[in-house]
Amino acid sequence: MKPALALVAILCISMQASQPARSADPTPVLLELFTSEGCSSCPPADQLLMQLEARQPIPGVDIVVMSEHVDYWNSLGWKYPYSAAQFTDRQNEYATALHNDNIYTPQMIVDGKTDFVGNDRDEAVDLISRAGRVTKTRMNVTSATVDSNSVRLKVHMDPTPTGASDVYVAVTENNLSNNVTRGENQGHKLSHVAVVRRLTLLGHNNSKSAFDTESVVRFAPEWKRKDLRIIAFAQDTKTRKVVAIGTPVKLGEP
Repeated sequence: MKPALALVAILCISMQASQPARSADPTPVLLELFTSEGCSSCPPADQLLMQLEARQPIPGVDIVVMSEHVDYWNSLGWKYPYSAAQFTDRQNEYATALHNDNIYTPQMIVDGKTDFVGNDRDEAVDLISRAGRVTKTRMNVTSATVDSNSVRLKVHMDPTPTGASDVYVAVTENNLSNNVTRGENQGHKLSHVAVVRRLTLLGHNNSKSAFDTESVVRFAPEWKRKDLRIIAFAQDTKTRKVVAIGTPVKLGEP
């Protein structure tokens, strides 16, 4: 090799060595909070969920949050406008899967497999960190605007090791708040992040083949589109463990 060429080769090798290594994509972890504005212990958990979502404090982990508001507190004076029996049912399904007889709020569930009292930051960081070390099945989500109140969603998921899974899509809304006029939190203004406005079962994958589906996701006119996100994820049909999460779709103005 000629001296000039040798010098070029050395420089190229040196430049390559000095380039920082490309970091792997962060592992998504689904963090669900079961909460209610009728519960005096819930506001600190709502705030913790906001902080975890905004700060993303765990390296290598993308915390995907969902706030699901149960309806069993509504009989105690404050009927919470975002609550629904669907989320109470989902919390009960988790209790069965996790062999947990205690239904409570605030409850956080990490990747569908571990739960804890939702205002415990140290426990949250520890369990999310552990979940972030578990590899998930790849899921790809794309969207295209149909009109001001709907998008067309395409979901692809690689084959999962267990084979049997349920695939869901959630529409969440940020920047929601209420002035509570009755119940345990009377007189307080409570704020929330990632409130689940709609949770839909997209389909079942009962084999070890890939899963593909296309669906139109619609929004109610009163939802603020700029604050909406669409989250697709899959859970093991029996254990409810989250096996795949797509990158959340953030919606702007149509």
